[in-house]
Amino acid sequence: MDREILPPGSLVLLSLISISGLMTWWTNNFTKRTDLVKIFATVGIASMISLLVLVFVD
Repeated sequence: MDREILPPGSLVLLSLISISGLMTWWTNNFTKRTDLVKIFATVGIASMISLLVLVFVD
């Protein structure tokens, strides 16, 4: 039986999601730069949508 847990490239997207989540939390709680918070959050959202497309289309 051939088992695939996640498609190729998903590990990079998962790493990007976790890093952007951490950076969003860090900049939101320890700095007052809301523009940077929005950038990190947007990167995380785009990565999550890309991962969903990658998993469900494949």
